[in-house]
Amino acid sequence: MKTLLRILACLGGLSGFGVIAAEILKKWEIIDPDLSLLWVVSPILLLYLCMEALNAPLIRDNKKLPEGLVKPLARGVHIILILVSILAVISIPFIWFGTIEQLAGGGELINSGK
Repeated sequence: MKTLLRILACLGGLSGFGVIAAEILKKWEIIDPDLSLLWVVSPILLLYLCMEALNAPLIRDNKKLPEGLVKPLARGVHIILILVSILAVISIPFIWFGTIEQLAGGGELINSGK
């Protein structure tokens, strides 16, 4: 039960993170503004679920799987997650700057009467 709650909480948090990342990418015009949020949220959730599956005792201790298969897959998923985490941490100042800039610009519109 504890594991299920942890996984559900992580999926919820990562979904929120994916929505924020998608909106930032749309604002910076890196992705098409008409693109669905699912195109950003889904890969994040799939990476997390792959990591959980590869760390599960059912997969790790399975004698039928080749021994040299699970470790490289898990290592690859961990490397991708580490890179995404680093990019997320680097983007925090830009997000704050963009938010402050947008809020400051919104105040100018109110004062000018538009």
